[in-house]
Parts: sequence; C-alpha cells; structure tokens
Amino acid sequence: MSREKKRAFRAGKFPEQITKDMFRELTCTVDCAPGTPNYKEFKVTEGMLFTKVPASMSPPIEYCDHLLKINGVAITSYKQMIDMIFRLARSNKAHYMVFTIRRVISLERLDARSIPPNASIKKPDSDDKNVKPNFGYIYYKVVLIYFPRSKLGINVKSYADVVYVESTDNSWGSTTRRFLLIGDAILKIDDTEIKDVQTCQTALRNGFQKNGIIPYTHLPQM
Repeated sequence: MSREKKRAFRAGKFPEQITKDMFRELTCTVDCAPGTPNYKEFKVTEGMLFTKVPASMSPPIEYCDHLLKINGVAITSYKQMIDMIFRLARSNKAHYMVFTIRRVISLERLDARSIPPNASIKKPDSDDKNVKPNFGYIYYKVVLIYFPRSKLGINVKSYADVVYVESTDNSWGSTTRRFLLIGDAILKIDDTEIKDVQTCQTALRNGFQKNGIIPYTHLPQM
C-alpha cells in the first residue's frame, strides 16, 4: 500500500470501496476498578482510530475502531481522550466507561446464485465416504481491511483443491480475528477462485497492496 493510502487510513479516510452501509456504530461498556484505566495504555491515530488499548478492553474494543464518544461526550482529539480517562481514573472509585465507536463490518450471506463455482454445493453428488458432502453449508462474503501496522493473522493449507484456515492469530491487530475460524474454506478473493495455497497468498498480497482491502467468499466450518 502506498504511503498516501496509509496516511489516509490513519486519518480515518477509507477507500471508496468501503461504503457507508459497511459502518456500524457500537457502544461498549467496560467495568473499571478504582484507579484504572491508565491513560498511557491508550493510543490513537490522528483520525482517532485505536491502535492500543489495555488488554482488559480488547475485546470489546478492536484494532482501529474509530472512537466517537466516551460516556456520551464527543471525543475529537488525543488530548481530550487522555484528559477524560485521567479524570475518571483519578476519582479512585469503581466506575464504568462507555465507549461509542464506529467499526467497519461487512458480512453478507450469499444465496445459491452468488456462490462461486468451486463451492461444495456446486459439486456433483458422490457415494465416496471420503468426499465431503455438498450440502448443509452457509456461504458468506466478507471485506477485510488491512490497517497500517496490522497483521493478517491466519495460516492456510490446501486439500483436494480447497484452501482451509489452518490456524488463526486472535491477538490485537489481527485483520481476520473477527471473521475466520479454523477449518473455514476460502473460496474466492476479489475475482480469483482459490484452489491452492500459492493462489491464495498471491491474491491476498495483491489485494492488500492495491488498496488495503479485499472482498473474499468463504465457507464457515460447520
């Protein structure tokens, strides 16, 4: 991704492929012990996207969530954020913090007409017990965003012309931690059908280098 696009991401300016209907405004309530949280454990970009929060607050807060309000008060700068957090912690009383954030969530369930040709449902019936059945699955299209300094967070392997998620990294900053589970099948990335690991890796790399986002179709492990 170019430096210009990285700067735009940090400022909260997303590519045109991220449309308004993909944004969700969420409220997260966090129970805080007396004297907490430490304001030094919070970091945001110039566009008020979280890049660091205390471990006890993730979840519900996710990497690059856009901070809008704390306890109903609109937050527009880093200084305003840390001043409010400092005052709340200084009271030395147990309290709640209510974060209003904006998050990109694009998860679309696909009907039979929109499923790629390499999906199990499109394959012929088989009496071979070693062949995966072609029914009983749900298919989704998801948009992944590779925020600056984030990480992909998955390893994949292929079997019988299908690429599966082998392991996931659910730590802070993982691009896929809300979307993929072990055993999910990745069927299509952008316009590329995925049948082997090399094709999957290339499609991911090309998509993220182009504009920092990729739409992909996957079959969740049932």
